[in-house]
Amino acid sequence: MRWKLDNFKHRLVFVPETRDEYAALHKNYCTDVIDFILNETRLDNPYTQIKILQDEDPDIPENPGITVFLVHNLAREYRGTYSFFNETPKKEVKISLRGTQYIGEIGSYSSMLEIKKDGTIKFVRNNYTIWQNSAQLPYNALIVPIEETLHIALRPHTERAIRHELKSSAAVKTNDVEQIVEQWVAVEEALVGGLVNVFFPQIVSRYFDNFPLVEIERGLESKLRIKKYRHLLEGIRMVDNTGYQAAVDLYTRNPNKLREMLIKARNKS
Repeated sequence: MRWKLDNFKHRLVFVPETRDEYAALHKNYCTDVIDFILNETRLDNPYTQIKILQDEDPDIPENPGITVFLVHNLAREYRGTYSFFNETPKKEVKISLRGTQYIGEIGSYSSMLEIKKDGTIKFVRNNYTIWQNSAQLPYNALIVPIEETLHIALRPHTERAIRHELKSSAAVKTNDVEQIVEQWVAVEEALVGGLVNVFFPQIVSRYFDNFPLVEIERGLESKLRIKKYRHLLEGIRMVDNTGYQAAVDLYTRNPNKLREMLIKARNKS
């Protein structure tokens, strides 16, 4: 017997939180965190609404601004149709299979870079972000609204720095462009990581007594193994030394200066 794959499709599936009490608590926590972060950093509020998802495949809003979707988990659903057949005697059986795999993206927000043929640079941003309330390490779920709010609010300044560097460099090949973008992603992650290190203890103390430090250490250790977090330790030290508001103000005014500080600190270590 032989077989062939007739078609294969996959899509992102939002897994709703079916426990109303948990969903409400998660929304209240995220709302409090957003208010705290924006108040402390004086960054503009990018959100239009915070929505608890009730179904697996919601309508994506088209309005300007960003919608926060709160979910229990994120998964990728796979569907495939297989044909099993014999040549002699000729017989064929079709079977449709479906599978679901949790993808582990506790917080998700994307912006994409487009370079047109005439050299015009354009950034296309998602108008939604997805935050889930489950994680292997509770710390990772608790920092999502802190991290994602900072990423979203700081992203225009990262994009401005990328645009300026692309215009002033000879980067024309895809690999060169990707390298520039990746370098700036690492800078943004370092700043956000330093700010999270300052803000998380203040936020979590409102909800938990003596939150275990080992959870924070494990979360930090898991990130240090990933390339885009290579400046994270320098980012934490820089924010501690300069103060969080000074670090935010510097990045919004002069992202290159902050990057130089991170690279210099990394070269010394």
